[in-house]
Amino acid sequence: MPFNDASGSDVYRRDLRAGVTTLVSARTGADGRGNGDSRIASISADGTRVAFESAATDLTAADPLFILPLVTGALMFGQTKLTPTPADPQQKMMTVLMPVMFTVFSIFLPAGLTLYIMTNTILGMAQQFLMNRNKDKEPQAAVVPASRAKQPTPRPRR
Repeated sequence: MPFNDASGSDVYRRDLRAGVTTLVSARTGADGRGNGDSRIASISADGTRVAFESAATDLTAADPLFILPLVTGALMFGQTKLTPTPADPQQKMMTVLMPVMFTVFSIFLPAGLTLYIMTNTILGMAQQFLMNRNKDKEPQAAVVPASRAKQPTPRPRR
């Protein structure tokens, strides 16, 4: 049953099996109890779920402002700049086209899926950055002069 929290009411959850009532949300008072204001809360009929209004939009719908798809495409393009350039011209073209294709796909995908792709792109960029940084720190293979190199022992003839 929804109610307006502006009245100052606390939100409680009643566990019918255990017979315990728990304070879920309360206005923060002078005593500091509660977890702050809850603008609009609704408790399910069985009392087990409490849903609060938030600023997050519906992640099952496509992003109406196209912010997530554009940021995802820009991050993917940045990721291609971190990776080594392929020698094959077809692969070079794919590194340019894939961010564009994913941007177009993301316009029609749910925002949650686009957020998932963007998060993985950020993690991939971080991984590639660390790999590139560590590549510069790798020790070079030691070059042994020919005079000190171990010569193969000749096989005895039979």
